[in-house]
Amino acid sequence: MRLLVLWVVLANFALSAELPAGWSLKGDGESATITAPVQGGQSVELTLGLGKLDTPLAIRAADADKGVVELVLTAKDLPQSPWPWKKEIAKDAGIDVSLRRVGQPWLFRGTRWVRPNPHFYHAADLKKTLDAWDALPAATAHPVQLRLEFELGAIAFWLDDRYLGRAELAATTVTLALKPGHSLLAAARGKCEDHGRYVPVRLGGYRRAGAPGAATANLAPGPQTVGGVPFHLAAPEEAIDVGLSRWLMEGVGPDEFTDDYYTRSAFDGTPESIILSVPTDEYAWAHLLCAVDPDPAKTPVLTLRLTRFLGDSFDSGGRGDAIADTTVRVEPGALRQIRVPLRSGHIPDVLDEKGIVGGRSTQSLDLELTKELGLVTKLNHANYSTKPLGKPSGVRVFALTLERSPVRVRLAPKQMGNVFYAGEKPELALSVVTLSEAGFSGEVVCDIADSYGAKRTVSQKVAVEAGKTEIVRLDVGGSELGWFKADIRLARDSETVWGTTTSFAVLPPDTRKAGAESPFGTWWFRDSHIGTKNVADVAPLLQRLGFRHVCPGGSGPSGEELARHGLSISMLPNLMRGKIADTERAIDAAVKAHPDAKWALIFHEHGFGEPIVFPPELIGQPIPKLNEKQEAQFKALWDRAVETSKLYRAKYPQIKLIFGNSSLPFALEFMRRGYPRELVDAFGDEDLGQLIMPEYPPQAFKSVYFQREYQKLYRYDVPVTTTYEWRGRPTTPGCLTEREQAELYARDCLQCLAYRMPHINLALLHDVGDSYYYSRWGGTGLLHRWPLLNPKPSYVALATLTRELDGAKFTRYLPSNSPSLYLCEFQRGDEWVYALWTPRGEREVALTLDGGARYAATDSMGNAVEGKLRVSSLPIYLRAASRITQAIGGPTTCEAPPAKLTAVDDLCDAGKWAAVAGRDQALEKGHFDFPRRQGKADVAVRADAEKGKALEVKLLPQPDVPALCPRYLVLKPKEPIPVPGQPRALGAWVKGNSSWGRLMWEFEDARGEKFFSISASEEGWMVGDWKARSYLNFDGWNYLQVKLLTWYDSGFYGPERCDWHFTAEGRVDFPIQVTRLVVELRDRVVHLTDLVPVPDQAVRLRDLSASYE
Repeated sequence: MRLLVLWVVLANFALSAELPAGWSLKGDGESATITAPVQGGQSVELTLGLGKLDTPLAIRAADADKGVVELVLTAKDLPQSPWPWKKEIAKDAGIDVSLRRVGQPWLFRGTRWVRPNPHFYHAADLKKTLDAWDALPAATAHPVQLRLEFELGAIAFWLDDRYLGRAELAATTVTLALKPGHSLLAAARGKCEDHGRYVPVRLGGYRRAGAPGAATANLAPGPQTVGGVPFHLAAPEEAIDVGLSRWLMEGVGPDEFTDDYYTRSAFDGTPESIILSVPTDEYAWAHLLCAVDPDPAKTPVLTLRLTRFLGDSFDSGGRGDAIADTTVRVEPGALRQIRVPLRSGHIPDVLDEKGIVGGRSTQSLDLELTKELGLVTKLNHANYSTKPLGKPSGVRVFALTLERSPVRVRLAPKQMGNVFYAGEKPELALSVVTLSEAGFSGEVVCDIADSYGAKRTVSQKVAVEAGKTEIVRLDVGGSELGWFKADIRLARDSETVWGTTTSFAVLPPDTRKAGAESPFGTWWFRDSHIGTKNVADVAPLLQRLGFRHVCPGGSGPSGEELARHGLSISMLPNLMRGKIADTERAIDAAVKAHPDAKWALIFHEHGFGEPIVFPPELIGQPIPKLNEKQEAQFKALWDRAVETSKLYRAKYPQIKLIFGNSSLPFALEFMRRGYPRELVDAFGDEDLGQLIMPEYPPQAFKSVYFQREYQKLYRYDVPVTTTYEWRGRPTTPGCLTEREQAELYARDCLQCLAYRMPHINLALLHDVGDSYYYSRWGGTGLLHRWPLLNPKPSYVALATLTRELDGAKFTRYLPSNSPSLYLCEFQRGDEWVYALWTPRGEREVALTLDGGARYAATDSMGNAVEGKLRVSSLPIYLRAASRITQAIGGPTTCEAPPAKLTAVDDLCDAGKWAAVAGRDQALEKGHFDFPRRQGKADVAVRADAEKGKALEVKLLPQPDVPALCPRYLVLKPKEPIPVPGQPRALGAWVKGNSSWGRLMWEFEDARGEKFFSISASEEGWMVGDWKARSYLNFDGWNYLQVKLLTWYDSGFYGPERCDWHFTAEGRVDFPIQVTRLVVELRDRVVHLTDLVPVPDQAVRLRDLSASYE
């Protein structure tokens, strides 16, 4: 027998509970002791009232051998935001909760919001919540439901049915200390049931029943076994209405470094978030008793999201992509029992976290119940993510039980990140531990797909005795090199009990000789945003990648430690401080830590409020004047930069100086005013790029081409280079595919080499693990999140690039018959090396080499290329003993058109379409970064070898138009062209000329609203079609299309929103009719480092069409 002793302070204390039999109360008006005998396997349930603010209620459980565990509950006024600069206070809002072994780290420390946490509300939702604040249940009046489960040798704590944690402690004494204002409202003793592999979750404490609906259970509340599964059924008023769940930012969208959605918890008190706090374990399935409301405004869709969300630290915090999602459709009708796989194999890092991580206890997991998920693309491209965006769910959950997996499985990499050399016998190893007394017998199946689309399967039987561990080794080697995706599942009797998706890389032998002289480096955030600051953890991956530099970081490691692994920092960071003495100390410390540093940065993301405009000197526009405030800020920055640069020159003359990575107009103002040339060794560029191709027409905010042209103009004869966080290509949901990321990163590097940059610093080494992942920067890694570190295709593409071009020096780019065929030449000793690509699709290329020599070709996956030379958007490398003298590119094959197209006009009737004579303000003023001018062109129907006939638009000379300005031609039908049905996209066949022109569509809907695919504008920036799918960056006939704007049923715009300008509400009412086509053309384009003419000034159009897929 153990004694449960409840201390009760009776001053102003209400004891309204009837004590269970065997419990005794002793005491006077100031104190009392309630004593209750308990045994292992029993539970105690208490309902408590806190009564007063800032009055702690403490429960202490003592074990003579293992010490004391203490749970403290305190009703509090709470900050409305976790951010310290926000001072608003939410009155009587929640309960401060702390659980720990006295003298040891916290088991749980957080806040149980009783009233909703205002931090998660915005705009009208926030106003509504705050207006109703006083009418909401207060923390001091909240009946706290506390459940203590006395297991053998441990105590589990539940608060309002939310799991707090478990203390390894066999209590002999438990005290409940009540102070004035506290009350004991109910007390009960029960049996702590052992359900084996099942964990029934009580739902009543979540208070998410919503309004009574048609979905009912017709079963008595409480413990029941249904279909062999133990449940704890909720009363009708305690069931969970999943229809309450919604994303609280859907009206405005996320726009911070940390996405609030991924910082929520089961303790926030927001009824729109249905998150259950459950014990951390290896779960394989969730069993639900549920029914569907037949309301047609709802859907029978339920999504379960298993993870552990993390706290908010403004620019960090929250959870990244370590979320296991499962979406199911529930059959309408009577009560259903369903079994949902939980996919916990996708979040091993979450399951293995220990202690308090990101302000959250790792003893619990978050299991969210929500509706259908959709892709979020923020209009300004600040966030790509998946959120609940469908119709409200009609599912009502009456009971939920989790089922533990019979095994614990973890990948056990033979090589860090599963990156192998071909001679290392590539294998994927799994550690399989049985969690059941019966042992486990089954099969591991691994489906492998390479980057070319070929697939194969390997499998292996596995048998593990109870309590034992088995290492399963899968031989995944093959004849091909490159990147491979692996879907692994562990099955028993044909049923998957565990599964995950990973990847691996197989590289050829490392022949690189470059060391510190290599320009290649990456961003490595150390342990910021979830990672590691141990260089030994990442150095092997950097070495196999062929990268020799990492960005500087305040948390180390030192230059000496980096050097032991063949690494160094790419440059010293900006170290300017408010006072020159502080600047000198910072520089001294940095040089001491990195004595071999050769470069230092002056400025890092600084600004003086400079006007962001398209480079005015290059298009004949006036230079913006600074206002008084801008002038003062500029002068202060000038003085600090000169002072710091002179300090470097005097004290550390061996260190070269890079003039900052701020906006292009920032650097231009310094150049215009004659910033001392002797203090600049290079101009630095930080241009994230995101989805935009490196070959895309130069941008107003950042452009290597513009930077170099301005240096020529103002006579700064120094290189342009990248700073330590230059380029980032995100693979977050709905952004770039991993293949597209590989294409862009490789071409980014080749662009840098063409500019002879001394530094090429691109990409995070690995994706971050917190919700910074969903920002512009966090998903740009070459590897997946720490600690998984499995490679993306970009890792292999860049490893190939650094190996193929190791020690080679750029000599020139070769002109060809097409501006969209890129061919860079390098020399390495007596050998010539070439990189070839096209920005889109693929094409055959015919080469002529001096003396008729032959070449050897290698693709970006490291495999030899035989047969006809086909060049694609992923570069290919050639090696030859002689130089290429001529390159002729064939027509480009881009994306395949939709399978079914409906032509609404063949565009072959010249009398049906006419060029609009007047200028168009939307085209000329809609986006300052695209200074369009009205073009002059011949428009006629011509015979065409492939299409029979087509509408030809031929650009005419206009010497008065600056070469960098695109020219537009508006084509308008005599009568609008009707489009039947409800199309998903509009398109047309276009014979391109690689002019980086563009095709745009305008249509009018049934209510007279106009939609124009010129792209949306965000503060004057053009934010549409960053993947350049409507651009003429190809030669030959291809189908171009733009998807129509859609909206989710919950009210948030679809991913197409970026592509459209509209005149009213932006919702398409069918039927529609096409009112204009706009052709944008250029007669000169930037080809790597130079502005070159477009050989063919004509493009052709055929078959204006709609698709319905």
